[in-house]
Amino acid sequence: MSITLNSVSYTYSTRTAYAKKAVSEVSLHIEKGDFVGIMGPNGSGKTTLINLMSGLIKPDSGEVLLDGENINDKKFDMSILRRKIGVVFQYPENQLFETTVEKDIAFGLKNLGYKKNLIPTMVKEAMSAVGLDYESLKDVSPLSLSGGEKRRVAIAGILASKPEILILDEPTAGLDPSSREEFLKFLTELNRKNITVIMVSHNVNATVEHARRVIILKDGIIKKDDGLKSVFADERIFAEWGISRGDTGECISSLRKSGIPVPEDILCYDEFISYIIDYIKEKRG
Repeated sequence: MSITLNSVSYTYSTRTAYAKKAVSEVSLHIEKGDFVGIMGPNGSGKTTLINLMSGLIKPDSGEVLLDGENINDKKFDMSILRRKIGVVFQYPENQLFETTVEKDIAFGLKNLGYKKNLIPTMVKEAMSAVGLDYESLKDVSPLSLSGGEKRRVAIAGILASKPEILILDEPTAGLDPSSREEFLKFLTELNRKNITVIMVSHNVNATVEHARRVIILKDGIIKKDDGLKSVFADERIFAEWGISRGDTGECISSLRKSGIPVPEDILCYDEFISYIIDYIKEKRG
C-alpha cells in the first residue's frame, strides 16, 4: 500500500490575520515497506504533513492518494484508512485510560467494528508483536506499567487492526536511552515484516540508525528527499538549515575537518567506532 501526495498545500487560520502556510505544494511518493524519516527545524510543517497523510486534516489544494485513491474524495471509504494507517502521536501512553491492558488494546478494535469473537485473538497477537506477555499482563492496569511498557501497550492498540502503514510523531520523546533504543529496534522489526514506517523525529541518531530514506522540510517545502547516506553526506544541508547532524554526525564532521578521512558512507555509531578502531590500529602499525 503506497501513499502519494500531489502538490499538497495547507494553511492554518485561513482568511485571518494569523494565516500561516504550513505545507506548500508538496509532492512525494512512499512505497509499501519503506522506512522514511522526516526531519526539519521547528515549525517546518512536519506534523502537518503526517496529519495530511493520515487524513486527520484535508489539504487546501492537491491530492493525498492511498494506493491511487484520493482519501479526501467523498466516495472514499474512511474505514479503510483507519484500518490501513496507524498513527502514533507524541506520548501515546498518555491516551491509555481503560482499567486493564486487554481492554485498552481492544477499545480501538471495537470502535472499528470488528466481530466480538475475533477481538481476543487480535489483542493477543498485538501484544505478542510488541513483546508483551498476554497472560501475565492482560488484567494489569496499563497505568501501573513502566514508561516503555505503556508505550508498547499504546502501540499494540494501534497494531491490533494490522495496519500496513505506521505513522509516528516523535515516537522516542520522553523515553530513557535504553527504552528509546529498544523501541526503535522494535520499529525496525515491524518494518522488516513489510510494514511501512513514516517517522517524524528530532532525534537525528534515531533517523540515522533506522530510516532508509530521509525527507527534510523547511518552511513547508521539501528541501531534500533521498536515501539516508545521500542526505547525510551533504553537510551544507545541516549548516544552512540549522538541523543537527546528531552526536555521531557532528563527531565525524569534526574529525574530517581535522584531517581524518572518515568515509562518506559511514553514518551509524557502530560503523564509526569500527572505523576509528581500525584507523588507530593502522596508525600504530
